[in-house]
Amino acid sequence: MATTDKGLGFSDEQVVTVTAKSTKTVDLGPKTWAGNAMGITDDPIAIAVTIEEAFAGGTSLAISYRSSDNSDMSSATTHYTTSAIALASLTVGALPFPSMYMSPDSKRYVDLYYTVVGTMTLGKISAFGAVALPSRMT
Repeated sequence: MATTDKGLGFSDEQVVTVTAKSTKTVDLGPKTWAGNAMGITDDPIAIAVTIEEAFAGGTSLAISYRSSDNSDMSSATTHYTTSAIALASLTVGALPFPSMYMSPDSKRYVDLYYTVVGTMTLGKISAFGAVALPSRMT
């Protein structure tokens, strides 16, 4: 079981019909000797991505996890990119993206970058940080 944190929200029913960054950038806080203020080096924070509205009209969608020292995400570093997920898998309620985690190498600011292939006419995504609860708490 996992719990999501809207404070770690990247997208909340964001329309993604063209290549774009997430509507929100997460501030992880200043670096400390133990990683960053969010403690990413201690407990991995997963990124839960759900399809809120079925995609239509395009070919595929991929997601990149990026970080930057700048809140405007200039000079962003891409830590990883998912494989392209085919349109047929981008249906309401689907969880088509593989497990993604916030990188311990993240700089202060992080976002997601959605790469659309083709001409999407519909499609919404929600994406939030999610922490797995220990089994004794579920």
